[in-house]
Amino acid sequence: PGQLSAQDIMERRLSDGLLRKLKFVSLGDAEGGVMATVEHMHEAAWAACGIPHKFVHRYSNVDEMCNSEVFSSEDFGGGSVYDATCQRLLMDKVHVLTKEAKAIGYVDTLSQQSGVVGDNTDWKGLYVSIKRLLDTDTDDEGNHDNKFALLLGSSGTNSDRAAAYAIKQLGLNVIYYHDTDVSCENGAHENMKEKYAAVILKDLTSPSEWNDKLGNGKLKVIISTLSSQSEPQIQPQLLKQKPIVCEMTETANYSPLLLQAESSGCDVIRGTEVMWEKGVAQFETWMGRSAPYKVMKTVVLDECLHKEQNDLDLEENVGGSGKRILGQRTGNKF
Repeated sequence: PGQLSAQDIMERRLSDGLLRKLKFVSLGDAEGGVMATVEHMHEAAWAACGIPHKFVHRYSNVDEMCNSEVFSSEDFGGGSVYDATCQRLLMDKVHVLTKEAKAIGYVDTLSQQSGVVGDNTDWKGLYVSIKRLLDTDTDDEGNHDNKFALLLGSSGTNSDRAAAYAIKQLGLNVIYYHDTDVSCENGAHENMKEKYAAVILKDLTSPSEWNDKLGNGKLKVIISTLSSQSEPQIQPQLLKQKPIVCEMTETANYSPLLLQAESSGCDVIRGTEVMWEKGVAQFETWMGRSAPYKVMKTVVLDECLHKEQNDLDLEENVGGSGKRILGQRTGNKF
């Protein structure tokens, strides 16, 4: 009796001027309503924590945002960046770059910390989603030099770079594949080899080339940054070792690749899972506190998966054994 709730404390801090109402923005464009979902996810998280912040504007290009009143305001809190060109241009526009943004080469998250900071959280959403499953893999002991992740890339785009960075942070080696010669023309192959020591796979349908590249190694993960329409058919032999199969595109939840992986008994990670894990990383960067994980996850599932499959059991992954809890975390009160 007489104790204040967390909501009461936040409201008291706001009324006493101890908590500012910060303004957040979105920059660029996103496929399939992703931008709106991300905004709703964060606003639901702030509401759950009694924090009054809001997304207040969407900008179409970097100059428009950087010249805006919101961006130069003391109440600017940060933003999410979607367009690939905007993500690269921001490298020269922010005051500080995190080591991750420098290493990967683009900015997808802005925060205000005595100056505008450019960060990259794409890699973190992917990393956390995959590591959760790798940590439960009883066959994950031994020499990491012999463990690989296959990256199905899209011409060396931003997503390829973030995925390759996440793979290296997981302690795995990169096998990089692209199904056209475009990646050779724009230097993507050379960049992958130089920066991530990637092994280049030129023919996904060739058992001899695959055996030559993988050798006696173990394929632990397959990551696709491609759209569902352009994904190649995976040879059954690549799924025999039961790799984790992950879609990095936020709207890829029932792609042919994931359905093929599920039918082969592989654990899968849908694009929505990567989306909310990235959102959690953003929230914790902006707020400096733990995110309301279940709140954020529920918003993404409600706005994305429900539209595609209304009868999906939101607590279970339909792939693999059918027993994995989507995005399960332990020790999180939310």
